[in-house]
Amino acid sequence: MKNEHRNVSIETLKTELLQEIQEHHYTPKTIQLYFEIINRIHRYMAQSSQPLYSPEIGKEFLRNDIEQKSYAEHTVRFFKTVVRRLNDCYFGSGYILSVPRKDLSVPESFQACLKSYYKHCKNNCNSDTTMKMKQRACHFFCSNVSSIGCQNFETLNIKKVC
Repeated sequence: MKNEHRNVSIETLKTELLQEIQEHHYTPKTIQLYFEIINRIHRYMAQSSQPLYSPEIGKEFLRNDIEQKSYAEHTVRFFKTVVRRLNDCYFGSGYILSVPRKDLSVPESFQACLKSYYKHCKNNCNSDTTMKMKQRACHFFCSNVSSIGCQNFETLNIKKVC
């Protein structure tokens, strides 16, 4: 159902999107967070007397909600992801993975520790999506630590960080 424009309710899109993320084995907590944000968009639409969803409404919601509150950057990204995925459903694209990021390798001196950490996460049943998120976070953390002269976790200390 790939249409340029759809006359579709937020409830229909919510059902489609929640089905998609369940099929991709998102955790119940993440599904609940999607549900909460979609409900906020629904309330915004009701206050604005907008009966049908469109990508423009998603954009307005983000602009309005983000401007009125002071969210952490990861929260802003999550809100944008929910709106992007609603838009994917709106256009009939279904679930589209995010654009792959750059190489997520870390310096060799960090690899053994991270391998053990990733194994621990997998043993605790972290989903593939959660694992990818953690790998990105570890990549950025290790890159930053490396940039201040720490080539392994043993040399990381408060003096180097501050």
